[in-house]
Amino acid sequence: MNKLLKLSFILLCLWGFESSAQTIKGVVKDENKEPMIGAAVRVSGTTIGTTTNLDGEYTLTNLTPGNVTLEFSFVGYNKQTREVKVESGKTNTLNVELSTNANLMDELVVVGYGVQRRRDVSGSIVSLEGKDLMEVPTPSFENGLQGKAAGVQVITGSGAAGSASVVRIRGVASVSAGGDPLYVIDGIHITQDYFLNGNNGAMNNNPLAAINPNDIESVEVLKDAAATGIYGSRGSNGVILITTKRGSASKGKGIRVDFSTRQGVSMPTAKPNMMDSQQFLQMYEEAWVNDGRLGVPVLPGNISWADAQKTNTNWVDETVGIGYQQNYDLGISKATDKYNVYGGFSRQSSQSYMIGNSYDRTSGRLNADYKPVKWASIALSSSLSQGVNNRIAQGWSGGLGSAMSTALPIYPIYYENDVLDDDGNVVHKAGDYYFPSNDINRNPVAARELKDLQSKENRTINNLTLTFTPIKDLVITGTGSVDYMFWRNNEYQKTGYDQNNPTFSNAYRQSFDVFNYNTNLRVNYLKSFAEKHNFGFMAGAEYQDSRTNFFPNQSLNQVATGFLDENNPEVINDGNRRFEEWNFLSYFGRINYNFKNKYYLEVNAREDGSSRFGKNNKFGFFPSASVAWILTEESFLKDNRIVSFLKLKSSYGVNGNSNIPPYAQYAFFGQINNAYNGQSIIFPNADNPGNPDLKWETSKTVDFGLEYGFLNDRIHGEIGYYRKQSQDILLNVTTQYSTGFGSAWANVGEILNYGYEFALKAKVIDNKFKWDINFNISRNRNEVTSLGDYTEDAISGEYKRYAISCWKTDWK
Repeated sequence: MNKLLKLSFILLCLWGFESSAQTIKGVVKDENKEPMIGAAVRVSGTTIGTTTNLDGEYTLTNLTPGNVTLEFSFVGYNKQTREVKVESGKTNTLNVELSTNANLMDELVVVGYGVQRRRDVSGSIVSLEGKDLMEVPTPSFENGLQGKAAGVQVITGSGAAGSASVVRIRGVASVSAGGDPLYVIDGIHITQDYFLNGNNGAMNNNPLAAINPNDIESVEVLKDAAATGIYGSRGSNGVILITTKRGSASKGKGIRVDFSTRQGVSMPTAKPNMMDSQQFLQMYEEAWVNDGRLGVPVLPGNISWADAQKTNTNWVDETVGIGYQQNYDLGISKATDKYNVYGGFSRQSSQSYMIGNSYDRTSGRLNADYKPVKWASIALSSSLSQGVNNRIAQGWSGGLGSAMSTALPIYPIYYENDVLDDDGNVVHKAGDYYFPSNDINRNPVAARELKDLQSKENRTINNLTLTFTPIKDLVITGTGSVDYMFWRNNEYQKTGYDQNNPTFSNAYRQSFDVFNYNTNLRVNYLKSFAEKHNFGFMAGAEYQDSRTNFFPNQSLNQVATGFLDENNPEVINDGNRRFEEWNFLSYFGRINYNFKNKYYLEVNAREDGSSRFGKNNKFGFFPSASVAWILTEESFLKDNRIVSFLKLKSSYGVNGNSNIPPYAQYAFFGQINNAYNGQSIIFPNADNPGNPDLKWETSKTVDFGLEYGFLNDRIHGEIGYYRKQSQDILLNVTTQYSTGFGSAWANVGEILNYGYEFALKAKVIDNKFKWDINFNISRNRNEVTSLGDYTEDAISGEYKRYAISCWKTDWK
């Protein structure tokens, strides 16, 4: 028995020795010498394989002695094979470096709550690099999308610095519930409402202007239900995913420093051709005579004919000029095996072509990733910015609008001589501003220089992500974020601005802040079977809460000397502080499956609960599904010299919309004290009757697409068709006043959007001299097909639009 135990122990030791000896291990790195996590390592012709850990390390055991071929692969990198001689009693070490695969279809694309290879995407997604947004100087990053994505329409609100833009993806799917896409930065659903400070046209604050375009690594535009379905009710108008830069290192260096600057000018493409004073007087005199009147015409603005003949003011030139723009960006990054850090600083000063109007932005960003252990990592994204918008009167309230209408060429800017009253007292001194009919808007220069109007926005967006890999192929991710914005609008009317009280000076302030909290937890599991069946499972939950504080409007009349001071005791609070809050609770999941990387199926489902609806309709369920077939993986097209990629895809899904005021479902009441016989009365608000039956607006979308690539994807693009039917439209309808109410929210009507898209990109010359062509065109038909029991007057008639986006040629 003793001998038997000794023999067993010796055999066990020999087996362990042979097992450990017949081992291959090593590290897989990329071309920047960085470890590659999750790279596949396989013994060719066998089922033996593994993936690299968080340090890029791999180990293959129980190998048979002899020559073996190892295959190393990773998405977006060139596959590499290496022959190794396995000898008994030895441990072989093989380190490999993979180079980037230039194949476009193997690039990674950011999707909702994850990434996918471009070839694996079955939805309609347009991916742009951050540098694509900066080819042309723009007031805000979203303007850089213009003309670069088929089906995406960007309309600039005005030429004012820092002005907002209207972005529409595949038409307008709603009427009163808003049509803006959802913006997601590094997983954060950010605040983007242009109307937080009311409806002031192009004077509205643009929350996106505070984001530095130079910090953006990539932008993905999600267009169809398959791509946006994972966002459920948040994606009914499309989704724009923004990924900011992370840390990296220069080759051979520990720290990478990037600096760039842009200098430019801003001017109108054309000026309106206005009459001079002689032309105006001639036309006015003809009108005077044609009206049957005689004598010297009486001119508007209390100006004499003789003085008018001596004056010729070009008011357009007085309000429009050349603005100077400058932008400075500094980026510093560093990466090691344990961490990577990116820090960015930006300073932008942009003057518009309208004199006195400018937007200044100062911003900083810190992105960091840290891996304390092999199975866990921490990621931080943080930004801080301040935007200062020096505003001027716009076309509807003075400025250039007055220069083209009420400000006549016969009016001078200043009084040339002293103006005396009947008693010989000086009413206006020489050099004072001239006010025709005491109307300051008839003198745009005076209106601009006697009033300072400035809005200031301080904003910080922060996101912390924890990632765990407790077992192979299972990834657990938790994210928490805070988006805080403080906005203040200041107005200072100098002495002389108020013509009714010319000795007074007044100051006003309007302000609010927004706290936007978001947290989510999701689990991802990837598994492959027999190298043919590839599965991906994702499930998660998310909660978002947004709180807005509207502070009382403040004023200081008669004695103001500038913008209101923070603690001025003479400031009057006009009104009460107002508070609004809304929140979302969501559950979502996704299943991906592909067979032999050739046939693809994706199913998304999301259930959203919104505080904007009553308890009976609080939750909505939004599913979507998509399929794709890569024809170039079939034998009849595989390795074709001309057709390098061909994919058919189709999707169907349901999205929702809840973008209405937070308390539209409730009835509002007012109160008047001592109204009747000393008693107080309570009455319903005419514009807030409430509707407890409000429910989700839904959009059902079908999409067909063909992605193509020729000559090793040197020419590539996409052809698509979509049809989106929106039902139960959330509409703020006008009601008959006999009901006692002026308007009410209701679910009525249907809207149809359908259209075609075509996109083409080509590398005409791809040597030291590069010439790329980017062309896209789209046609969208947008029609209100039903208003239920209401007439067209409820929305002022039918709305149709056709949109064609532009094309461009890039020279590098």
